[in-house]
Formats: sequence, structure tokens, C-alpha cells
Amino acid sequence: MNRRLAALIYTLFFVSGATGLVYEVAWGKYLALFLGSTAAAHTIVLATFMAGLALGYFLLGGVADRTPRRLALYGLLEAGLGALCLVFPLTASGLSRLYLALASADCGSPRNTALKIVLAVLALLPPAVLMGGTLPALSRHFVRRLRDTGRDVGLLYCVNSAGAALGCLLAGFRLIRALGLDSTMVVTAAVNLALGGLCLWLGSLPGGDTGARDLDEGAAAPAEAGPAPGLAHTAAQQRAVIVLVFLSGCISMLYELVWIRLLALVFGSSTYSFSLMLFTFIAGIAVGALAASLLARRALDPLRLFAWAELGVFVSLALMIPLYERVPYWFNLLAATLKREPDTFGLYMLAKVAVTFGLMLVPTTLIGATLPFAGSVASTRLSVLGRSIGSVFSANTLGNVIGSVGTGFVLIPLLGLQTTMEFGILASGLVGGAAVMAAGSRARWMRAGAVLVAVALCWTGLRVVSPRWSTIVLNSGMYRVRKAIARSYGEIREALSRETVLFHRDDPDVSVAVGYTAKGPDHLWLNLNGKTDASTDSDMGSQLLVAHIPLLLVPQARDVLIVGLGSGVTAGAALKHPIARCDVVEISSAVVEGSRYFNGVSGAPLADPRTRLIVGDAKEHLELQAGRRYDVIISEPSNPWIAGIGNLFSIEFFRQTAEHLAPEGCLVQWMHLYEMDDTTLAVALNTLSAVYPHVTVWHTQGNDIVMAAALRPQHADPSAIDSLLRARGLIEQLNHPFVHCKIRSGLDLVSLQTLSSERFKTLFPGNRPYNTDRHPYLEYAAPRAFYVGSNAALLDRDERLVRRGQSRLFVASALGDRALDREELLGLIRVFQAPIYASEKRLQRALLGAFVDRYGIDSAAAAADTSVRMVATLLTRSGGAQAYQDLERWLRKISQSKMSLRDWRDYYAFEAEQLRYATSVFTEPDTTRFAFAHAQCAGLLPAEAAKFESRTAALYAELGISRGAAPAP
Repeated sequence: MNRRLAALIYTLFFVSGATGLVYEVAWGKYLALFLGSTAAAHTIVLATFMAGLALGYFLLGGVADRTPRRLALYGLLEAGLGALCLVFPLTASGLSRLYLALASADCGSPRNTALKIVLAVLALLPPAVLMGGTLPALSRHFVRRLRDTGRDVGLLYCVNSAGAALGCLLAGFRLIRALGLDSTMVVTAAVNLALGGLCLWLGSLPGGDTGARDLDEGAAAPAEAGPAPGLAHTAAQQRAVIVLVFLSGCISMLYELVWIRLLALVFGSSTYSFSLMLFTFIAGIAVGALAASLLARRALDPLRLFAWAELGVFVSLALMIPLYERVPYWFNLLAATLKREPDTFGLYMLAKVAVTFGLMLVPTTLIGATLPFAGSVASTRLSVLGRSIGSVFSANTLGNVIGSVGTGFVLIPLLGLQTTMEFGILASGLVGGAAVMAAGSRARWMRAGAVLVAVALCWTGLRVVSPRWSTIVLNSGMYRVRKAIARSYGEIREALSRETVLFHRDDPDVSVAVGYTAKGPDHLWLNLNGKTDASTDSDMGSQLLVAHIPLLLVPQARDVLIVGLGSGVTAGAALKHPIARCDVVEISSAVVEGSRYFNGVSGAPLADPRTRLIVGDAKEHLELQAGRRYDVIISEPSNPWIAGIGNLFSIEFFRQTAEHLAPEGCLVQWMHLYEMDDTTLAVALNTLSAVYPHVTVWHTQGNDIVMAAALRPQHADPSAIDSLLRARGLIEQLNHPFVHCKIRSGLDLVSLQTLSSERFKTLFPGNRPYNTDRHPYLEYAAPRAFYVGSNAALLDRDERLVRRGQSRLFVASALGDRALDREELLGLIRVFQAPIYASEKRLQRALLGAFVDRYGIDSAAAAADTSVRMVATLLTRSGGAQAYQDLERWLRKISQSKMSLRDWRDYYAFEAEQLRYATSVFTEPDTTRFAFAHAQCAGLLPAEAAKFESRTAALYAELGISRGAAPAP
């Protein structure tokens, strides 16, 4: 064959591998939109795709043997694949409508599972079958001599896998992020159509599609056509290698799933982490296939090479087992060398690649070599080469199907990650030993038996000697720490040994751990893939208020939906209200089990007869509850930088919630400001604003906010809320020791509102871009914000920092022109006693200033009750006392006529600062004193008068304050 033509075809097959992986990623996201984002749905998609590949390998391999124009066959397969994928967005939409029409209202019912399988088969089987036929077709085109099977098939497999690795990066980092799912499918399908058309044209050229001639049928001497002397394999050996390659496929998928789950604990669960892990796995396969192609040039027995490759997998992974628990620490050291800026995000990804290559390169290289070796063993005649290659690859891919289902749903939940990995290592050793036995004559079976015994002994020694992986280390979330944690791994083990793990389970969806800190059993935490998603410590305020805020805004609520169970504290808080029913949707059964350890704090909500637990996908649940209406929907998912979570912040999800809300109902959406940037947050909030015309923002605790969204205007009367707080017995719960914002009145609660609906609409009018199901902006933008670790500045726009006349907050409307009394001032100071943001520090200073102006520093410091003693402490902590001492000093100098020109300038600046800090919806600043300062400065410094006048006018305009009349100097 012409070398240039061959190089071109190899290039096309490389591109085909890239498009295939792009399709695989996109298909998974499409089908998750209507099948759900559960592990069961993902497994259905993966199993269907692999089953289609296996069927394509098996059926179309024989077709390649029968047709003389193999390049044209390959072109038709590529063109057919492109045509099917070109219309896939329409296909997915049609299947989604079909699912909703036929599915049961119970998203976890067996009927729905069967329907999902049928729809997945309809969607994925046709293109997957065509994709599976491409390798046998090109193998049949290229292989000219039977003895070259390993070399040529290995090279094709290498080229296609290398393309797939590139496609993984394109899909995971660029295409879907930039184009969205629909455009990605269209562009990729166009590439396949072009590939198919080019191959058909090349095949029509003279000599372009002669391919491999069937040399074993008379075109050349048998010695030339057949395998090298002494390397022919019996029918029994060929049957054995099919079985062994099937088992190898099962085991390789076991490794892949364990690595995915393990590296989620090391890197976090972002879509980028998954893409890099998959890239590394496929890149290792490509390297292994290339190595197999090179080794095939030598006269070596491919069955023995297969055996040694499997034994190599056994040895390499056995040596790595004791090191896995140290990987989070090593990655922390590597990542801590980077300055967390957007420009270094690529280096951060390279650090992940370095770690994954260190873990996976050797075993994946050996795994990648096994298929070409097995293909050489199974090929006996060139005339049926396509069928032989198809049988090997279909057996391996069928093993992948069984391995993915068995590992995800049986082995990992039953045995855990470490024991599952050790089981796979033992299986690799046994497969290698069986291959040694199959490769030798009866006289060599003793040697093979010795290999099997050695494998068993080594594995037993591994189990005895190797320590159990530390649950607390793997689930500690070190990837969230931006500096080096310790100088040695031993220091980390010692520090984390003070943490106590009460519960740990690796379920099909996520690894869940529950424990408590060194502070004591009251400080519980619940970790998902190493990230704390709930706790009785820093999360307590948010977990309570995300339920109480909407149920106090909609006091007549009867039906409530909660998305995400977590610790169960939110559900327990909702059940404190007189509701009739509380539906809780939780995707992970392990989270359900772990939440029971919080029953002492949450009140055991799952035991309440009003609670209905749905273990499944929240979007699917809403889709299947067509006529269901809720008075309140509480959406409290995990962070949107986690893969799949962004769908719960999409415009489609918000529309679903709006369709399921009662007319006076309310959606409350939790959001974090930590590890978030302003641009990403704006996309999320504009997406919400595009659906809901009335959205208010509330600061719950720390870096958490909630948005209360409604279809009709919201109202809140502090006195009415105060009555509800007392009638429903909520005061004690809202003053839990770990709740930073101590809520003791309706005024305290409404003071948590930071943005009114009008102000929210001004800041976030609902402009594009939106986060949508088919253009998942947050899934790709949020991990970058997480990497940088900055805080979004939403609370810097706090509407509580403007005058009452300019604010539309509930508290401003309720107060009117009334000044706060002593108890109200003390209550609000208590609410803001744990300031996080500059806005809350300003509010605290304004309240303290008002308190001291009205009651004096001495009375605050001398008061006997706890609240006022706390005020005295806060005065010292915040610098309020020092500010008023400075004021006394200034006034004393003025009264003694000791002010210099510089003193007057400094005093004016001081008064301006005090005035600015004292301005809020809660306090009326003393403008008289500032007006007096202005008059004094202007009168004593006539040359500066115009400048002072300009500054004063600007400051008053900024604060929205009317100019007060200054007393005579």
C-alpha cells in the first residue's frame, strides 16, 4: 500500500478516535438529562454504549471479511455514524418526551428502569454498533500477512486510542464548554461525515481500496501468510484467550472505576478531574498498544506476552497499594507550589496529570498491550481476520460491561475501594497465571501452577502486610487546602487521628463519611468525596435558615419539597412548622444512612410520618410529578463546581420548580460565595432571575446565602414573623450554640435580608448567558473559580448599608422613620456579632455607634446582663471605643482652640468616615456634628472652602442624606 495513503488513513482513524470520545462524553450528558444523574442511569448509558461497541466488533468484523472494499466500508461506517449523530439532539429530545409519557410517577420503579434501558438502547446502540465496526474494517484493510496481525492491529488500536485521549481533553475542557452539547454534536458529526466522504473518495481511486489480499488463500506461500514458525496456536488456546480477554475487560473496568472514585477524593469531583483521569487511562492504553505493535515485530509468542502483561498488571498494582492513601498529601504538596491565579489553572491541571500518570501509567500500558496480543492469538486465517479481531474486541468490551455493573453496584458498595482494588489485583494475577498455563504444553503446567501459587501467596502477603487505607485521610478533602498542610505524611496522620469516623460507605454515586472533630462529639461533619457538605458547626445556621426563611415568608405552607437530604437538619427544621407533607429527594442512599448520625440535632426527620423520602434524581422526580404543587421548594444541593450539580442551577430546573410551585409559593435556592467569582455567580443569579420575577437575597451564615424566589411579590412583617417564631417554638433552635446569627425576634430575622427584589432585578436582570442543561456553563466555570479560591463580592452590594428611604428591604419598610430601641439595637448587634464581610463589619459599627450615642460607653460597659457585656466586648474588638475616644480628643482640641490647619483637615476626614460607617437602614447618623465640622473647616480655611463644599456635597449624595443645618461656631 502506498505509504502516504496509509499515513493519511491512520490520521483519519486518529481523528475518528477523538470524535468517538467526544460522542461518549456528550451522550452521557444528554441521556442524564432525562434518565437522571444517578449511578444507575450512568451505568445504563455506559453499558449500552459498550454493548453496542461489542456488537459492532462482532457483527461488522464478519462483514469486513466478506467485502473486498474495506476502506469503502470504513467510510460508510464513519458517514453513517456522522449522520446519526447529526440528528442526535432531536433524537434525545424525542426520547425524553417518550420517557415522560410512558414512565411511572415513581422515579425509582422497576418499570422506569426497564424503560431507561430500552431508551438508552434506542439512542446509543445504532451509532455504537457503527463505531465498533471501524477497527475490524481497517484491520482487514491493513493486515497483509497473518504474522503481522499484532503489529498492524496494535498500531491501529494505538492511533485510535491516542485520538480518543485527545477527544477526552477536547470534550472535557473546550468543546462542550464553548459550544454546548447541541453544537458540539453537530460539529463532531460534520467531522465524521467528512471522514466518511474522504474515505469513500480514497477508496474509489485506482489501487486505493485493494487492502489486504487473502494470502492464505493462494496469493502467497502458506509460510509467508501464516504466523512465524512455532507460534501457531491451537483451537483450545484461541478459545482460552477469548475467555481470558473477557475477564481482562472486566478487571480493567474495575480498575477504572476504583481510580475514578479514588481520584475524586484526591482532586475533587469536578468535570475536569474526571476528564483528566479518563485521558490518562486512555493515554496509557495507547502507549500499551504501541508497545504491543513494536513487540509484534519480533518472533515472540503473543499468548505468553499476554500472560506476562497481565502478571505485570498484578505486580505493578500490588506494589502501589500501600501508597494510595498518601496520594492526597503528595498532591497537596504539588498544588501548594502554585500561586492561585486564573493564569496558573493549566499548571494545576498538569499537576493532576502528573499524579494520575504516576498512579496509572504502568498498569494501563500493560492493559493496553493485552488486546493486540490476544488478537494475534485468535487470528488463524486472513480470510476471517475481521471476525477474529471482532471476537477479541467484543469479548473484551462485553467484559467491560459486566465489570462496570458488577464493580459499581456490587463490589465497591460491598467491599469498599481498597478491597475492590485488591480483588482486581488478585484477578489479574490469576488471569496471567491461566494465560501462562494456556501458553505451555502439559509438561510446562508445573511452571504455570507455580506461577498461580506465587500469585496467591503474594496477594495473601499483600493483604496481611499492607495497612488499611486511612478513611479519614482519604476523606479529609486536602484538595481544598491551598497551602502545604504539613512537612511530612506522618504529621498529617497524627493531626487527623484526632478526628473520629463514625460511618463510611462507598456507594455507587459517592464516598460518604460521617465523623466528629477533635472538639468533641457535638461537632459532627458529613463529607461527600472529601468535601464537607453538612455539619453541626459552621453550617448549622445555613441548614436551619434555608428552611425557616421560606416557611416564615409563606406561613400557610402545607406541602414542601427539599432537594438534598444532607445531615437532615434542614428537613428537621421544616418539620418544626405545621406542614402536612415533606418530600425529600436525595440521590445517594449512603447519605441517607449517614444522616441518621445527626438525628440528635436534626430531630430524626425521616422518622416523621409527614416525610416521604425519594432516593433518586431531583430533576427526574419533578418531571414525573406533572400535577404536583408545592408551597415551598428548598434546593440545597452541593457546590456547582462538582460534576453534575450544575444541572440543579440550570434554567430548565428553575422552570421545573416554577411549574410545581403553588401561586403564592416560594423557591429557596442555596448558594455559596466562597470559592466563587463574580462572573460565575452572576450567571447563576441571572439564570434564576430569567425565570422568577421576584427574588430576594438573604445572608444565612459565613459565606452562604439563599435566594428566595417567587412568581408574585413577597412580603414580610417582622411583628408577624416574631409571633410565628414564638408560636412554633423556633427561638431555641435558632439560638443553637453553633448558629452564628442569633435570631430572637422577627426583626432579627428580616435583618438577614441583603437585597430586595427590586435591587436584585437591577443587579441581575436575567440577561444571558444562562446556565442551561445543554450548555452547562457552571460545570466548567465553577471549578476554575474554586481553584482560585476567591470570594464573590455580592455582599459588598448589601442594601442594608443605604438609608431607609432608599431601601426596599422588608426591615426598612417595617421600621419607617422609627428609631430602634435599646433591646432592638442589642438584638441586631447580636445578629452581626460574627462578621465575615466588610458589609457586616460596617453594620456592626453603625449599630454600636448608635448604641453608644444613645446610652453611652460607660453604661454599656457597666451593664450587668450578658447582652450588654457582649456589646462592651464588641466595642473593644471592633475599634468602636477607640473611635469615640478619638472624637472626644478632637472636640477637646476644638473647644481649647488648639486646631491647626492640618488638624482641621484630619478632623473633617474623621467625621466623614464616621458618617459613612454610621449609615444603614438601622441607624440615623448624626449629620449635625458633621455639618458643624464642615462649617468650621470652611470658615477657618477660606481657601479650602470650595473644595470642602464639593467633598461634602458628594458625600451627602453618596449616602442619600439631606444637608443638615450647622450650628454657629
